[in-house]
Amino acid sequence: MQLFAAIDFETSSSERNSACSIGYVIFNQSKIIKKQSYLIKPPKPEIQFTEIHGLTWDMLKKEKTFDKVWKQVEIELLSVDYFSPIMHPLIDQFSIRLVIIIILTFLLKSSRIRLF
Repeated sequence: MQLFAAIDFETSSSERNSACSIGYVIFNQSKIIKKQSYLIKPPKPEIQFTEIHGLTWDMLKKEKTFDKVWKQVEIELLSVDYFSPIMHPLIDQFSIRLVIIIILTFLLKSSRIRLF
């Protein structure tokens, strides 16, 4: 059975390292297998875009940092055959190229995963 995944991020600012939430869905051709989301403690307490994602510093300050959350997400996505980042049109607008580089590095390490 082939598995697909779609992943999306929310950011706390325009800075490249400001992910404050990550969510993904793993699915096959007929049903959702798993839905998961994590809040992430951003590197700075200044939270922008609250009006978009509804997240505040009080909600994020005790969460794990991106590197710790990503270790868990990476393990959970190892079974995926095809991967699609939902937020790719926002790359330039929100300057989250670093996150894309991290994702692509993960994908390239696993020869079973292909972008679509």
